[in-house]
Amino acid sequence: MAKKKEPLEKHRGHGEGSWEYNESTEKWRFRTSVKTLDGTIKRVSVTAATKGECREMAKLKSELV
Repeated sequence: MAKKKEPLEKHRGHGEGSWEYNESTEKWRFRTSVKTLDGTIKRVSVTAATKGECREMAKLKSELV
């Protein structure tokens, strides 16, 4: 029988995140959760002109955390 997940238990850490396009600034924003070295989860947000730039910046930023 499958174990029922608790409300706070979520599937994280596999690169999933949320994309948003801001029409007034004409920029893309990507937000994702990253697990730090001490085990805490930090929300990372990146804004750039294109999705490709945003993706590269998010990868670099997540490696720094």
